[in-house]
Amino acid sequence: MNDYNKRNVDFKNIHATSPTHFDIFYEILHAHTPTSLLDIGGGYGSLLLEYLNRYSTLNFKYHILEPSSFQIEKGIKMLAEQNKGQIENLSVDYLHSDFLASSFPQQSFSHIILKMALHEFEKKHQRLVLNKVFELLQDDGIVLVWMPLLKDHDFNFFNAVIKEKDYQAGYLTLSSQRYFCHQNEFLEMANGAGFSKVDLAFNFEYILDTHLRLASEFNTKKAAYYNWLTYINNLYNDLPLAQQNQISLLSFPNRIFIQFFRGLYLLKK
Repeated sequence: MNDYNKRNVDFKNIHATSPTHFDIFYEILHAHTPTSLLDIGGGYGSLLLEYLNRYSTLNFKYHILEPSSFQIEKGIKMLAEQNKGQIENLSVDYLHSDFLASSFPQQSFSHIILKMALHEFEKKHQRLVLNKVFELLQDDGIVLVWMPLLKDHDFNFFNAVIKEKDYQAGYLTLSSQRYFCHQNEFLEMANGAGFSKVDLAFNFEYILDTHLRLASEFNTKKAAYYNWLTYINNLYNDLPLAQQNQISLLSFPNRIFIQFFRGLYLLKK
């Protein structure tokens, strides 16, 4: 957890998230009226802040569960900077805990969110996460999972690129523990947890721009950053030609652009 206590980034920036992506997310969220929401691994509350930028009030209880004290402190400060009239009656709780170690009564929440969070759990724990999410969800409740949409051609490549980024940037725990599951793995885990509905509600392009990570994650340590670029180029060039043709990559001396995709999954109990 020390890695997240020193990783001070704007996730909207490094994840190349557009206002339209959030608009789509909230339209899906509001299709089923929330009463009590749990945002697992919600960090400093990026989803909450985007919500408040779009809606005048928050008419449901919002719980952000986050194991990093730094991210919680950052979120509380950012929330306090919102319009005072908008936040004075908000029902928002920042909960400092790891999800699997947390204690909630069963069926506590109408909505549960995992935005770019499932991969923060080790591979062996991801099934347990979805099982617990199912238990905490109310009958007819929904789960929204925002995650990389990885298939045969880019699953290993994406994992290797991010693992090396974390290693070169000095986030050794993240490098050793994070795991971005294959789309088929996720579907198998979600169905196995007991959800009656597991739908890919929307998918969208994600352009990984390495330059966005230089200041925010590498702290402008150029030698480590260029080691990462060299690794990516070598990894890509070693792929079979057929696989290269399925991964759009554009390399320049100072930055690399890679096309991936992300998905919004809607799970219903």
